[in-house]
Amino acid sequence: AKELKDVLTEFEELLAQDYDDTEDAFDDPFGGLDDAYAPDQAPAAEASVGCLKVVGQLYKQALLAIDERGNAGKFDDVSAMYAAADAVREAAVALGEELYAPLDGDALRASLVVVDQAVRRLAPLVTPAVDQSLPPPPGLEQRWRALYSHACEAVRLIKS
Repeated sequence: AKELKDVLTEFEELLAQDYDDTEDAFDDPFGGLDDAYAPDQAPAAEASVGCLKVVGQLYKQALLAIDERGNAGKFDDVSAMYAAADAVREAAVALGEELYAPLDGDALRASLVVVDQAVRRLAPLVTPAVDQSLPPPPGLEQRWRALYSHACEAVRLIKS
């Protein structure tokens, strides 16, 4: 969980930087304002960071569910959920690696797809059983789908 928090913190700081395309900005070898996102890349980075936030929440829910099911002696559930949660964590960290400016739209899109696949495997394992006569409340999975769609559209708009 700490790894995901570190990734989020780092990229939230990068999003807060102002883009500077002057020659001096690109001469900074120590990661100054040349690390900021170009105007056409900022929406994709922001949407991807939003996706990482939801992934972090889902991962936290998974850890709580693993603990709960472990205490209940449901060790097969624990094993499956742990594997799915670990795949989500790895995919999210890999997505973070693609968020360094300048963004590579193709690599970022591919990484988002991998995270989406991992989320789709984990979310049903974490979601508690609900009364089938009631519509399910909107949850992390629905928020994920909305943010994922938004991020994919923003990545498509990155200039090559």
